[in-house]
Amino acid sequence: MLIPLDTKADQQRLLSLNLTGAWVSEFREIQTDLLDALSGRLGRFPSKAIAKPTWFGIIAESNPPDEDSEWYTKLEIERPPNWAFFRQPGGLTKEAENVENLPDDYYQNLLSNNNTDWSHIHVHANYGKSLGGQAVFRASFKPDFHIVEAEKLEIIEAMPVMVGQDFGRTPASLLGQIDNRGRLVIHDELISEDMGIEQFATTLLRPQLHARCMGMKIFMVADPKGRDKSQTNEDSPFDVLRRLGFDVYAAPTNNIDPRLRAVEQLLLHQVDGGPQLIISDKCGWLIQGMKYWYRYRRKQTGILEDKPEKTHPWSDLADCLQYMAMSTNANYLGKVMEAMRPKPKKISPPLGGWT
Repeated sequence: MLIPLDTKADQQRLLSLNLTGAWVSEFREIQTDLLDALSGRLGRFPSKAIAKPTWFGIIAESNPPDEDSEWYTKLEIERPPNWAFFRQPGGLTKEAENVENLPDDYYQNLLSNNNTDWSHIHVHANYGKSLGGQAVFRASFKPDFHIVEAEKLEIIEAMPVMVGQDFGRTPASLLGQIDNRGRLVIHDELISEDMGIEQFATTLLRPQLHARCMGMKIFMVADPKGRDKSQTNEDSPFDVLRRLGFDVYAAPTNNIDPRLRAVEQLLLHQVDGGPQLIISDKCGWLIQGMKYWYRYRRKQTGILEDKPEKTHPWSDLADCLQYMAMSTNANYLGKVMEAMRPKPKKISPPLGGWT
């Protein structure tokens, strides 16, 4: 049977259906939660009384969705464990499929007859770019260059671990290191919803550090505003973290321009032909932010805003990265290392005198 699923109201069409499987065509045109409703109707036919259990599930195909769509998040960041995702090669690659059954110069003609953005999706099989804004690091962040598989990255026990920390009611952290080649390597990310810094540090950050960095030196580089006292008590976020045993230091500045420049410098600089800023592929939220969501919002006039848009959690993680990037400065890093060095204990002279 053929059923239209263009809107959420169409979900009612699925009620009482007993299905073995379903095929969804051009899934990017429907809402992701419609797929959830559809999956609840599968595996209900045939019953065990009629026949042995069979395969059941959903097959879905589509041209690529936009990078800022719910589908991108579902496929690239929050993909359910029981999903398998296959990307078809672009039409002009050596791996292009079904070319022998198409007219001569089929994809070349599509290129000449359509604009670049359309061809980016329908010829080259890439995710679409939204017109809602412009990524801050659009020109300097190269996913194929800066993203490295987590299995190829190791935390170096002899080097300190740096935590980039952002505050507010959605605290976020990045875990990284400056390795012995001067590269900033981002290993992991943590995000949160509606919690204070103490809850975040005790329930999310500390367990992660214990699991990955036990016995290693750890320091935090955080939003300088974290030194401000809370309106409800006398503790600042820095006070809370230090009470919990963290070594926390304020980033050199909270001014957005030097923060962005620090990241740009790392993105554009190379070490031995490789990137100076390396991001683990485990950091899906940060990567999505670097590619699209950490952006300058486009006004109705078409002009871009001067400052990046606050888009949780992408802007939170981007802030963390900026604090860490500024901290790669040799003078700043030297001061932090000196502050972390254990101070020699003063030995008091014995009381009394010679007899």
